[in-house]
Amino acid sequence: MTVIFGTNAVETVRPFYTSETSCPPPQDPMRGGTDQMFEDLVATIHAGDEDALAKDAMAPPRKRMVPEIMLKLARAVSPF
Repeated sequence: MTVIFGTNAVETVRPFYTSETSCPPPQDPMRGGTDQMFEDLVATIHAGDEDALAKDAMAPPRKRMVPEIMLKLARAVSPF
């Protein structure tokens, strides 16, 4: 898909993630480990920067941000 902003054309990609929806808050990044959506975002930001991509590949898995019970509670009370 190509989007025109003023006189500039920008190539866009719209990936779909089977485990994600727009309704509940995204909780996978808070669980730590790996998350495909986060990996794709970082790869897009660092596109063309081989040093940054190499560092990303060597980065340790992210740590859990909150206990699982907090994520389940957030999902239960979320109005979305």
